[in-house]
Amino acid sequence: MRPRGVPAPEPTLNALQRVGSHLVHLALYGLLIAQPLVGWAATSAYGAQISVFGLFTLPALLDKDEALSKPLFLVHELIGLVIAGLLVLHIGAALFHYFIRRDGVLQRMLP
Repeated sequence: MRPRGVPAPEPTLNALQRVGSHLVHLALYGLLIAQPLVGWAATSAYGAQISVFGLFTLPALLDKDEALSKPLFLVHELIGLVIAGLLVLHIGAALFHYFIRRDGVLQRMLP
């Protein structure tokens, strides 16, 4: 069952491309959720407050523990780098489909 609004897989994709596309999308969604949560935990462990546009302050997720904040900030940074890499891969794949395969995959992504 497909989520509403998600088109069926492009029929011209081979099995490897279909699996790769699916995994990249899942990874992007998962990491885009994990990234701010890890950052929130790291900032809490560091002992700093997080103000959301000056409207309110997020509660601390963890007690202050600067030793714990260091690996959490490292994980936060690594997640950011992986997101950037997946984004480049995603854009590269879209351009590959547009310029090389000319199969309409990029046009399906556009509104």
